[in-house]
Order: sequence, then structure tokens, then C-alpha cells
Amino acid sequence: WAATRAATTRSLRAAGATISIRTSGSREGAPSLPTTGADPSPATKAPVVGRLGAPSREPEVRIEMVAPAARRERVVAALVAAHPYERPAYDVYPVTANAGFVGRVGDLPSEVDLADFAAEVTERLGDGSRVSGSGPMRRVAVVPGSGSSLIEAAAAAGADVLVTGDVSHHRMVEAADLGLAVVDVGHAPSERPGMAVLRRAVATAAGEAELVDLTGYDPTPWR
Repeated sequence: WAATRAATTRSLRAAGATISIRTSGSREGAPSLPTTGADPSPATKAPVVGRLGAPSREPEVRIEMVAPAARRERVVAALVAAHPYERPAYDVYPVTANAGFVGRVGDLPSEVDLADFAAEVTERLGDGSRVSGSGPMRRVAVVPGSGSSLIEAAAAAGADVLVTGDVSHHRMVEAADLGLAVVDVGHAPSERPGMAVLRRAVATAAGEAELVDLTGYDPTPWR
């Protein structure tokens, strides 16, 4: 099965799919999955495992993938060609993630004043924050890096405040006209938490390989 899985994933990746493999309950938030599959092994075919004509139950692994819609037929063809079953079970779902907004939107446990919220953001991400707006904040939009192009999308998502970097004077004014407060923490500081998470993921995947930690490096040209 390990060899079959490896061959299948190689074929799918070659067809343009991004692969994620999980067994029963192996990923947080994933539904419980069956760990065995039944094959009646009819006499009309030669089974990959077991005996001809005898029922067989074997361990199974669920493979999830994301691929461009234009490569759907190619990916499905690669799956069918590589899989040992005559008729492998698969489902294809259209995916739309963060439609209209590249970032995250979430609600605080309770309303907080913008000044208090901005102070906590500055404490966590570093000094030098610029703040525009006033009033109580509850729904927060976050865009790491330079997120001023998504001010309208953040407002449309119902956010009270946008935390991002590199917001110009005119974009701050536009946000104010939309009733959206802005906390500009700078480009690099807004990206640093995500980079730290990415570094930990890479460290886990790399095993004993030596990594260079640049998460504390500040590339900001402003002094």
C-alpha cells in the first residue's frame, strides 16, 4: 500500500495537483474516516490483494488534493490510471476560499475601544503603529504586508478595524469614509507572526536539517 500510495501521489502531482494525505482522524478538525475498505473480488477480475472470488478488507488512506479547474480531467485520469481499484472512489468539489478578501476576519470576545486595541496590537507586533478612526471595535480584519488595496473588501466583510501595513494617507481617508478604522503596524511586523508559524512548519518537515532563522530580521528601509 505504501508503494501504491507513493505512485498515486506522484502521478497526481505530475498532473498538477497539490496533495494532502490523511488517515482516520489524523488532521485536526477532520471528520472520522473509515480505515478499511471492502472488495468483493468478483471472478471477473484479478484482485490486487487477497484471493480471487473471496471478500477482502484492506487498510485505506484518504488523499485530498487541490488543483486548477482547467486540470480537472487530467488529475482524475491520473488518479484512475494509478489507483489499483478498477473503480476508485473519488469526489470533486469546486473550492472558493476567502472570496473577495485575501486575509482573515474574526470577532473579538467583546467590544474594546480602538485605543486599547491598538495598544495591544502594538505591544504584540512592535512599536511604530499608526492609528486612524475611533469608537468600539469588535470585528477585526487582518491582512499581512501591504493590505490597503483591500480596504473596501474589509469594510464589506463588516470589519470595524483593519490591521495591516503600508497604508497611504489617501487610503486612510478612504477607510475613514467607509467607517473602517485602521491600525498600520508596518509591512514586516504584520508578516512576522505568520513567518514564525511557517518557520516552525518547515523545521518540522526538514527534520534534522539546519535552518537559518530570519524571522527577527527587519527589512524595513525606513529609519
